[in-house]
Formats: sequence, C-alpha cells, structure tokens
Amino acid sequence: MALLIVPILLFNFVISINMVSILKEDVKTVNTNNFLKTTEKIEQNFTDIRRIVSSISTNPSFNRIDLKQNSFREQLAVSYLKQCLYSDEFIYDIAYYLHDDDKIYSTTSVSELKSFYEEVYKFENQDYDSFFKKINSVTVPTSQLLNRALPRSDDTQEMIVYTGDTWGRS
Repeated sequence: MALLIVPILLFNFVISINMVSILKEDVKTVNTNNFLKTTEKIEQNFTDIRRIVSSISTNPSFNRIDLKQNSFREQLAVSYLKQCLYSDEFIYDIAYYLHDDDKIYSTTSVSELKSFYEEVYKFENQDYDSFFKKINSVTVPTSQLLNRALPRSDDTQEMIVYTGDTWGRS
C-alpha cells in the first residue's frame, strides 16, 4: 500500500506543477488580451475626439465672424456641438472656445467664459485665472485630468479634459 501512495503523490506533484504553470500562462494571456483591448478602446476614443475636433475646425460656421453675427448663428453652433456629442458615447460634453473671446459655446448654451467656469463646470483644482490662461495658450492638443470637476450638479466626478487648438482659427 505504501508503495502505491508514493507514485500517486509523485503523480499529483507533477500534475500540480504543470497545472500551476498552465494557469500562470492563462492568466498572462488573459491579462495581455485585456490590456490590448483597453489600449485599443482608448486609442479609438482619442481617434473619435480627433475626428470631432477636425469636424468642428473645418465647419465654416465656427469662425469668429460667423459666430458673432447674431444669436441664431450661436444657436446653430450649439446645435452642431450637440450632434457631435451624440455621435460618441465616450464624450460627456463638448465646449468650443476661440482664443481671447468672452464667450464659450457648449452643447447646452452659449455662456460668458466666467459664468461657464463658475456655474457649468466648477474646477476645484484650477482657479479661474489659470483656467483662462490655459485655454488661451493652447497650441497643441493636450489632455488634463481635472480632479473634482462638478458638472451642472453637486455630484463630484473626475474627468479628462481634452484641450485642442483648432489650427489657428480666428
């Protein structure tokens, strides 16, 4: 009987070593695949953002002269931003701002820049002056994590803000 237990124990030992290495490989494969899928999704989201930025920047309704003509033109811009927003589930909101302007165009309204900062999005980690300086100095697309942006409610959320220049539009 003792002779029979030794081969069984040896067999179990070999099986457990093989199973552990098989499980390790499976876990590595699953983790690698999940990482690749996540990377692809992030890349797709930024591709969608670039597509929307390009769409807005090539739309003639978004130049400074057309937007300043009348409130109807401003509302057309808001409507177009809504269309862009609804075309992508990843994006929470879109706001369009021309350097050194006093207005910002979002998917909900046209606002004075200070009102937008104080009432639409309350950036807890950025005061108004640094916000104003940042959006007026953008020359290349950048991403920024805003700790505690408070959009239209008392609900605190973390958001990534993609800021991009629309290629020198005026």
